[in-house]
Amino acid sequence: MTSNAVSAAPTKRGQSLALNWTNVAFFGAIHAIALLAPWFFSWTALGVTLFLHWLFGSIGICLGYHRLLTHRSFQVPKPLEYLITLIGAFALQGGPIFWVAGHRVHHLHTEDVDRDPYSARRGFWWSHMMWLFYVQPQVFDYDS
Repeated sequence: MTSNAVSAAPTKRGQSLALNWTNVAFFGAIHAIALLAPWFFSWTALGVTLFLHWLFGSIGICLGYHRLLTHRSFQVPKPLEYLITLIGAFALQGGPIFWVAGHRVHHLHTEDVDRDPYSARRGFWWSHMMWLFYVQPQVFDYDS
């Protein structure tokens, strides 16, 4: 992580963003539990993990939330749409409304670092994960 990425990440318009302690605790706990993997390793568990990563990430998020719901790139029967959306929800990246709204805001403001919630101009780490750890009320305003 470069110093630029770290210093640019937690500020917007010169103000510090507050940490989202729920997300910090959740991701911290998941990674702490992952440290136990060497003591409980099995090839079956690795295979299940890889399958679930593909199912939730590729099918649920990439195909479902991104291509199907956000961009409406294709259509499927409603029961299949609901199933794919449910699989996306299991990926723990937020509900479909939150995810789609955030991604549409991202596309709408790709040139505006302050309004793009995942702006790559804030650095690699911010655009891939650091944005999850900070409250961004001006982007994700639940009242409007």
